[in-house]
Amino acid sequence: MMSKVLGPSQLTSQPSSPIAIPSQFPQDRAAWFHIINLSPYVFEIQGEDGIVRSVVSAFKERAVRLKVRTDQLLLSAVATQSANGVAPSSNEGTVTTPAANQVIVGVGLVGSGANFPAGLYQLTAGAWYGATADVANNMKLVANGLALITNLDVQPAVNGNPVLRTLLYQLTAPATFQVQAIAAGAAGSVYNATLDVQEVGFNYPPSSYAVYMDVLDQEPKMQGVLL
Repeated sequence: MMSKVLGPSQLTSQPSSPIAIPSQFPQDRAAWFHIINLSPYVFEIQGEDGIVRSVVSAFKERAVRLKVRTDQLLLSAVATQSANGVAPSSNEGTVTTPAANQVIVGVGLVGSGANFPAGLYQLTAGAWYGATADVANNMKLVANGLALITNLDVQPAVNGNPVLRTLLYQLTAPATFQVQAIAAGAAGSVYNATLDVQEVGFNYPPSSYAVYMDVLDQEPKMQGVLL
């Protein structure tokens, strides 16, 4: 059962001192420390030896496997994470016979096209072929220079319809978002893509701020983004 270890009255500002939490570590086996952080603060999870076991971001959950016995854990607030106030941005693009990994459409900050700052974003992407089609599913959504986010559903049809995909993505370093070809396109094939980017703010009022935790003998089922 999850226990509330911090409530609204303790989270009116970033906690200045580490919070000690009994780990209730099983005697005979490793355990999982499960934390749900419903606050705008970033916490380090430390053992009583002071070694950082993991970090949990604002309004996220984390499961940490504890392989070394510890009688208590320390939650140490190291930062306040807030929305950046980024304006929504979108774009469409068309490329004929793209090379492998060629950009079909890219989206950066409105006006400048610069990198988005680290933060949580809602991405809506769609991809389709024009007058000359190609093989199914040959486009992908990426955080440029950082990571593949997902492959996109693309119908292998002439002048097809985009299959829109909406998801939340935690950008860990500044980057733009792009839809790219996966493999090189067939001769004359027309690749179309659309991409919309919106920053996600924090929807919890301060009266709802809380941090919950539990220690389990098996890996917990994660709930995902908590916004």
